[in-house]
Amino acid sequence: MASYGRDRLPVFLDCDPGIDDAFALMVLLGSPGVELLGISTVGGNVPVELTCENARRILELCGRAQVPVAAGRAQPLAKTLVSAEEVHGRDGLGNINLPSPTVPEAAGGGVSLLIDKLLAVPRAILLATAPLTNVAVALQEHPEISGHIQRIVWMGGSTGFGNVTPAAEYNAWADPEAARQVIRSGVPFVMVGLNVTHQVALDRSTLAHYRTLGNPVAETAARMLDFYVTFHEQEAGTDRSPIHDAVAAVAAIYPASLRTVSYPVDVETKGEITEGATVVDLRGLHSDQPRIEVGLEADAGFHLEVMADSLASFSAA
Repeated sequence: MASYGRDRLPVFLDCDPGIDDAFALMVLLGSPGVELLGISTVGGNVPVELTCENARRILELCGRAQVPVAAGRAQPLAKTLVSAEEVHGRDGLGNINLPSPTVPEAAGGGVSLLIDKLLAVPRAILLATAPLTNVAVALQEHPEISGHIQRIVWMGGSTGFGNVTPAAEYNAWADPEAARQVIRSGVPFVMVGLNVTHQVALDRSTLAHYRTLGNPVAETAARMLDFYVTFHEQEAGTDRSPIHDAVAAVAAIYPASLRTVSYPVDVETKGEITEGATVVDLRGLHSDQPRIEVGLEADAGFHLEVMADSLASFSAA
């Protein structure tokens, strides 16, 4: 396996669990040295109340119920939420019926939690695996948090194809106005789009390996991901399932595992057939657009090994 230097900065997670968000959270919690400051959730894969419950379910399963979680915005900035239960199940976690969380969510709401936790540290990674509604609102309300963000790592967008439409990836499409605002904010930004996440795929043999790890977290991951693999079998005719948000989590922890190039990027907010498309100027000719780091190539073997090692770490807990 390739070896990459670790980034040991604190991490704040903004997410919408969702199977791949939940798996990304497991990866963070199972990675030594990651300091998870807190979690804000947003309406996305399932409604915001359920995303908040699901994040707390995973934390309790992993023995980390002390990490604060709060629900943020229920709706995008300028449109009505369209969730994705067909991909993630009615409960957002592949219909595996995890117990309800026993620890209540943090007071004050997800946006306030995001702001407070970032302001409390000198520099942090903001890992966003969801529509960027919470992040956009936080930057609008308290622009000073930008000085406390080392970089935003976002699972969203693509250099050339979509999954909810031919042009648009779901997290960008669900709230394109928020994506545009955050990309234009000037905060260092890494886009981990579909063009990268499709390079890292798991299949039924991966799930079988997770089941051999012999701990409840790995077993739950395998059960949850079985729903996800089945969806891709039926939708695309293959059991190789990209595990989008977990790729962004690994890239946040090990930035050298993702090759990026700085390109001008904008987000289409009003196109009749291109709403939510992340328009990446691969020739770099339009210098008036904001430049961000665009992920182009992930070390797939390394990413998959980090994911498996993270699940295996719970065997010793």
